[in-house]
Amino acid sequence: MAKKAITFQSGWSRYNAGETAAFEARQADDLVKQGIAVLATTQPKPDTITVSLGIDPRETEAFKEAIAEIARAGQEVQDRAASLDQREAELVARAAALDGREAELAAREAALVDREKAGAAPPAEGEKPAGAETDKPADQDAEKQSEPAAKSTGLPKQGR
Repeated sequence: MAKKAITFQSGWSRYNAGETAAFEARQADDLVKQGIAVLATTQPKPDTITVSLGIDPRETEAFKEAIAEIARAGQEVQDRAASLDQREAELVARAAALDGREAELAAREAALVDREKAGAAPPAEGEKPAGAETDKPADQDAEKQSEPAAKSTGLPKQGR
């Protein structure tokens, strides 16, 4: 806010009559209205300063360091975006593999339903249904065959 210079007509606060001081415009106007002071003949210049250093700020070390930091941050953002793109591609591949397994399972279930409708017995444990492939290693099938059949309670098996 701009300041106004006033000359005191009588003592006020720490100022004596005849002294000149600058105050914020509103306070100076109040003192003039009260008759304590009058506006001074010379007023202060506005609070603006113009400085010309004669150098280009783009040539300073601080500016160069700031530009380098911005470039590093930009590279980090690009690296993170590439990492996210890679993770997204991996997720898409996993989803496609899952869709393939779901389709295979649906085909196996459909074959079982067809067999049941035709009156054929379902394949024995450890056998593959006709036309179905399995992803299990052979040693897992051997483990299943060696385990005694347990009474199914609908609860998960413990201790595996």
